[in-house]
Amino acid sequence: MHIQANYCLRHHNTFHVPAHARYFIEIDKQSDIRALRSDPILAALPWYVIGDGSNLLLTHDLEGVVVRNKFRQLRIMKEDDTTLWISVGGGMEWDELVHWSVKHGLWG
Repeated sequence: MHIQANYCLRHHNTFHVPAHARYFIEIDKQSDIRALRSDPILAALPWYVIGDGSNLLLTHDLEGVVVRNKFRQLRIMKEDDTTLWISVGGGMEWDELVHWSVKHGLWG
């Protein structure tokens, strides 16, 4: 986890608006969130959680903490003869999940 100040969000929003975040952090595990929330400076600021920026339009700089969710874990939660329940991290790209599903012969 690396905290970057005055970070340009041009490559993290659909229209490539050159808005800036006061702080930008990419996280890939839940313990990162706990560590960040324990920081008194970061905890006092507004938080904005984003994925890959698809369907995101920024109209101004963000005076807070932009957290890019990169949780990509995938777990099989339960399985029976006809159904498979999975838990997927919010940072997993849709194409990546579809590829995994096809590879494992899953649909629906």
